[in-house]
Amino acid sequence: MRPILVFLLISAAMLISGCATADQTPIANIAHGQDLYTHGKGEAPACLNCHAIEADTYSLGPHMVGVATRVSAEIGDKQTVEDYLRESILHPNDFLVPGYRNIMYGLYADHLTEQDVDDLIGYILSL
Repeated sequence: MRPILVFLLISAAMLISGCATADQTPIANIAHGQDLYTHGKGEAPACLNCHAIEADTYSLGPHMVGVATRVSAEIGDKQTVEDYLRESILHPNDFLVPGYRNIMYGLYADHLTEQDVDDLIGYILSL
């Protein structure tokens, strides 16, 4: 078989099976992200405890409806919305949204895997 044909067949098989190379963005599992958001994981509390998913609902932290638009306006082209959310989850004390207190659980990095965080971000961006 020709080398290019072998390469194409292997690439197609990887794509179909869901394998990702190092330079591809991982695919978020929205349902798993919703479960993490709603129920937490292990000792890590649920995001829903402090972040409402409805704009007109009181919450201790910013609500998540339309968060991508609000974050984009805040950060401009400094970083991506996904990177901002990742930093906010894993290092919540690095930036506080004006008007909110520094009370977010600070140990998500100890309890969530990289895929957990990707799934959580995918869910948040779906709201």
